Amino acid sequence: MPTRRTFLATSAAALQATTAPIRLLVVTGGHAFDPTFFDMFRARPDWKWDHRQHQPKSTSTAYAEPFAQNYDVVILYDFLQRITETEQLHFLQMFEQGKGVIILHHALCNYENWETYH
Repeated sequence: MPTRRTFLATSAAALQATTAPIRLLVVTGGHAFDPTFFDMFRARPDWKWDHRQHQPKSTSTAYAEPFAQNYDVVILYDFLQRITETEQLHFLQMFEQGKGVIILHHALCNYENWETYH
């Protein structure tokens, strides 16, 4: 008779075999950072990730077009204050579609005048 541990290990292996890679969007802009930051993403072949940098770095242009449908998680490593209504709409679509967001470092202070962000 299989033990609970054997069942859990078998279930986890089956889940991993049938689960598509996690699709990540890494967003940067507004501050300088060490490019080795990306090494943690490169080290995970089970993650499919893209990088968008706000251009110019003082704007939120990474959200100028809809993006939420293409990713499971968005990782914010940016530091910005300016965001247009269209960019806000595209940003909020992540949550409407049940996507996750990870906010790192300076991104905690993004959009101080946008109450919805906080």
